[in-house]
Amino acid sequence: TFDCSDDCVVFDGDNLSKENIAKLLPSPLGIPVLAKPSLWNQGGYDAVWICRAGFFRNKFTLRFMQVTKSSSHSLKLKYFSQFLRSMVAAGHEIESIEICFVVPDTKMKDFSITHAQVFDKGQLSHCKVYQRSDKWAHHREHTHI
Repeated sequence: TFDCSDDCVVFDGDNLSKENIAKLLPSPLGIPVLAKPSLWNQGGYDAVWICRAGFFRNKFTLRFMQVTKSSSHSLKLKYFSQFLRSMVAAGHEIESIEICFVVPDTKMKDFSITHAQVFDKGQLSHCKVYQRSDKWAHHREHTHI
């Protein structure tokens, strides 16, 4: 699990209403928000950084984090897509998405996500990969982690 003490906002991953999304947004000053699902076993990710994309009022970069001790992990894209769709439904634009896995140093060299471990392929194909010009290509998602 991911422990973020008082420095994060806890949210209900099953209730991403417009009102609940509004509670997760960074201030107009642009200070990113670290948000953590209230359930420890929320599918897909353990936390998400929500960052304003430059000076744009309603444009954001989402940086999802998954903590694992394993040298391999699955990638369930439907959970990322649900969060993304909720942001868009609340009137916000997503500039880009980054998915990060936090692994122990001893596992870093061998850590991998294979094509077979990616579920719900194509769910993010309309989004840009963080700090790159390409998008989350269908059937190549595992190469963007």
